[in-house]
Amino acid sequence: MSIPDAAAAAGAGICLFLTSSIGADELARESAVLAAAARQQIDEHLDAAARARGMVACVGINPGDAPQSPTREFLSRLGRDKVVRTLSECEPRPKGAVEATTLRPAWVSLGQIILDAPP
Repeated sequence: MSIPDAAAAAGAGICLFLTSSIGADELARESAVLAAAARQQIDEHLDAAARARGMVACVGINPGDAPQSPTREFLSRLGRDKVVRTLSECEPRPKGAVEATTLRPAWVSLGQIILDAPP
């Protein structure tokens, strides 16, 4: 391999590394924002009365095409494992959403991912 080819390959490798690290930082930031928003919504909607009724929170993320369940890792960052479920663990019913296995009442939160920069 010639010196110019080696330099080009090294430059491409550095660009890929920087791109992947920038992408990872952006992904971590996005995940932290989504987790903070989910925690706020859970605190707001699952008050003492809702918790006394056994209500659970079903969390989903909507990247724009269709709602998806977050990972267990994401849910663990919410710090409320006893009341938080993935979207796939809940189902709609005519009288409202329920946890699929227990039929406990459920509150559903779908966070939409918006990748626009602020003005």
